[in-house]
Amino acid sequence: MSSGLPRLSYEALGLSPAWGERFLFLDSYFDESMNAKGDLVVAGYLASIDNWAEFSTKWKNALRFFNVPYFHMTDFKSRKSRLFKHLSRHDREKLFRCLLYDLCLYGGAGVSCRVSIAEYNSLVNHKARRSL
Repeated sequence: MSSGLPRLSYEALGLSPAWGERFLFLDSYFDESMNAKGDLVVAGYLASIDNWAEFSTKWKNALRFFNVPYFHMTDFKSRKSRLFKHLSRHDREKLFRCLLYDLCLYGGAGVSCRVSIAEYNSLVNHKARRSL
């Protein structure tokens, strides 16, 4: 039974035939920050490339609608940032809800981790870090 879709070559994809005949192409977005304790925090989302394409369109449309060139949570939370000054409190909430809704709808699996820099430094010696 054929699905009507062209068959992909394992060699062209750089995969082994042992993987089977079904493929799911994923993409991810991750960002890092430091928390108040100086710990490294990395978080992001993993989703299909089709979901990311749809998400990207929705995200850009929301930013355009609210006349915001980009969204960064640090700027959004800061009262000093000029990025969102033109928005009323109500519009800021609408923007945030819109972006959060699209992220929940298309974002796939959320992942996060925290690395205590102090613990990392106590476990990994200087010579080992240089070789990484």
